[in-house]
Amino acid sequence: MTKFLTSLILCVCTLFIHGADARADVLIDGDFELTGAQAGWLYGTAPNNANQDAAAPGIDVPIEGNETLRITGNFLGGATTSFSEAYQEIAIDGTDFSVGDEISLQGLLAHQSSSVLSGGNEAYFELAFVLGPFLSGSVQSAFLTPESRRDEYLFFETAKTTIPENATIVRASIKYKQTGNSTGVAWAENVKLVNFTTAVPEPGSLSLLFLGMTGLAAKRRKRIR
Repeated sequence: MTKFLTSLILCVCTLFIHGADARADVLIDGDFELTGAQAGWLYGTAPNNANQDAAAPGIDVPIEGNETLRITGNFLGGATTSFSEAYQEIAIDGTDFSVGDEISLQGLLAHQSSSVLSGGNEAYFELAFVLGPFLSGSVQSAFLTPESRRDEYLFFETAKTTIPENATIVRASIKYKQTGNSTGVAWAENVKLVNFTTAVPEPGSLSLLFLGMTGLAAKRRKRIR
């Protein structure tokens, strides 16, 4: 009996460990297939240069659907550094997010040989929190730079970040930094805002638990006979 209970506990533990990889995504249209108000994304500076577009030509990697996010700079001239962004804001109201939850923003970024980033241009993911009237606590992913591999999507992810006390909103951004008139276009795809704290077991994990328990029970019955 003791061995049976021990095995059962191990199955349950395995379930929860596996379930920790089941990450609920709460972003709207993270694969950029929707348009207009349905899309969920808002655009900061230079909205005409940060828009949904056809799948990036020359990037021969499977993506979800036929659309990606095309984002580029403002071309303000001189030595001016400017930022473009697409972003979503989600309330920290105890539904999808609560204070103390551990989250990260992740997805794919790319540039092409035909429109490679140049100069000091960079693209990246950023998480930040609204604390009262202020935007605070930002954390960035690694940067897509002119030196990054071209013509393929690369995976980027911000560090896991704990939602701080008094935060009311989490802001998930895809950003493009442009220095002067440096050229280039970045493409984003399959972007997810992940809450590791509220992750739940996948259906497959529940099936594994059921099968494991069934097998253990059958083995125990066989031994009793």
